[in-house]
Amino acid sequence: MVHKAFDCGITLFDTADTYGERGGSETLLGQILGERRKDIVLATKFGMPMDDAGRLKGGSRRYVMSAVEGEA
Repeated sequence: MVHKAFDCGITLFDTADTYGERGGSETLLGQILGERRKDIVLATKFGMPMDDAGRLKGGSRRYVMSAVEGEA
């Protein structure tokens, strides 16, 4: 479905860190797109707790960058 959407001209995908079990949707989307990832715009929302203790959350630059780099 993702490739069909891309083939139809859809290049904006919107997700969030809590969709699909704490980042699962973003990970899966990256795996599905592979080399085509560079051809889309990925919008994401963030800030919800990403661990059971509620420590991995927020909107600070540190949190966002750790999530982007795969450390969250």
